[in-house]
Amino acid sequence: MKRRSCKKMFSSNDYFINSWLLSITTTIMIFCNLCDAYKENNGSFPEGFMFGAATSAYQIEGAWNEDGKGENIWDHFIHENPMRIVNNDNADEACDSYHKYKEDVSLAASLGFSVYRISISWTRILPTGYMGTINEVGLKYYEDLIDEIVKHNMKAVVTLYHFDLPQQLQKDFGGWTNPLLIDIFVNYSRIVIERLENVDYWITVNEPRIICNYGYGSGESAPGLKYQEFECTKVVIMSHAAVYRMYKNEFPNRKAKMAINLDCEWFEPKTNSFEDIAAAERILEFQIGIFAHPILKGGWPKVVEDRMEQKRLMENSPVSQLPKWTEYEIEFINGTFDFLGVNHYFTNYAENDFENNVGKSRSEMNAGVLITTDPSWDKNSLGRTVTTWGTRKLFKWLKETYNNPEIFICEYGYSDNGTTLEDNERIRFSRMYLSAFHDAIYKDGVSIFGAMTWSLIDNFEWTSGYSAHFGLFYIDQNDPNKTRIRKKSAHFFKKLAATGRIPEDLHT
Repeated sequence: MKRRSCKKMFSSNDYFINSWLLSITTTIMIFCNLCDAYKENNGSFPEGFMFGAATSAYQIEGAWNEDGKGENIWDHFIHENPMRIVNNDNADEACDSYHKYKEDVSLAASLGFSVYRISISWTRILPTGYMGTINEVGLKYYEDLIDEIVKHNMKAVVTLYHFDLPQQLQKDFGGWTNPLLIDIFVNYSRIVIERLENVDYWITVNEPRIICNYGYGSGESAPGLKYQEFECTKVVIMSHAAVYRMYKNEFPNRKAKMAINLDCEWFEPKTNSFEDIAAAERILEFQIGIFAHPILKGGWPKVVEDRMEQKRLMENSPVSQLPKWTEYEIEFINGTFDFLGVNHYFTNYAENDFENNVGKSRSEMNAGVLITTDPSWDKNSLGRTVTTWGTRKLFKWLKETYNNPEIFICEYGYSDNGTTLEDNERIRFSRMYLSAFHDAIYKDGVSIFGAMTWSLIDNFEWTSGYSAHFGLFYIDQNDPNKTRIRKKSAHFFKKLAATGRIPEDLHT
């Protein structure tokens, strides 16, 4: 008997009523979950759970060409065409953290955080990216920065690559699309790891999906290339694995753990039809599984392989866009993690939409999925809908899909327009995120051991420039001193860190 789509079984009025009921049910679930968070251990997180804040070098340091630092792809991308960034902003000065790093570390410590996340600017260490002259000034800067973190009784979480590839490597090799970059990345990472001994957690690569889909797929981000996302995906995964293998082989006495850090959105089926349920699973595999599966299970996710083969046949192409793995590569990559780093911000709807490409991203086209949201959902200052009812579902999916790995939440946060220090919306959403993390731990058994909010200070938010404010401390970019001003949310996080419990007062 031929299966009929549920969409065809409902009238338009039925669909409207069901959508309305779903919205009401979702709202009730959110508030019930918030209440339940306090019934479980009074909202307390497990003993030893780590709270902290995250930053990245390019977004806060500035000093873009000081003390021997070379040009990276974001320097080049912006200077080549300033109009690519909102308000023609750039990160030449950013938050001046290169000179004010001690103040920033002190601010993080003043909130009682136990961890502070930074990243290394590759071109501060190797100005061209190559193994040539090592810039000792750059290495000393990060050595001093990490010593400062340790001095303030915080653990250092250090990202080796956070979007800022040396421009020379992009020019000479085509960046992350060229397998030659694997050994080059290993050589750079070896220098950094050998010198920086007081690191507690290493992250090899931050958000590889953003690197590949936007930098080498759509061209929206540096280096601004298109249609090369799958080549990038394979090289980035191999580069991560090669650094992990090098670290374990060459630094056996180091106790710091190492992992990749994935951006993970939740995708809820738009309806309860078989087609939309399958679409939601498919886009999860295309956006998360395509990076997680090789590392945590081995090889590409089957649904990704099947869909890309289907596309190959439809396009009458001799080869699939999805690169093949050799048996050696599968074995080499599989198991290269001590935990799973997760950045989480958004929930979306997923709808089956195989071959309608109008208005769809390349990721949606490849997966045959249309991603939508509900116009009634709250929006942040970037215009992205923000809801947290999918957060717990995401972490449960990660647990069930990847055999309950240890998870370090390396980013979550809320962007506003920066017009007030009374950032109650940030407090409200932070509380909801934390409640969802709490429920995932206690109700679903997810192994989450820490969470770092994005970000400590307002910073350069890539193509959004300084129009988006994620920080717990406000910075007026017109102020030459880049003075840090405490927001109301900083008090919320200080209370969270001091008690290990979600503060009950929304507007603490």
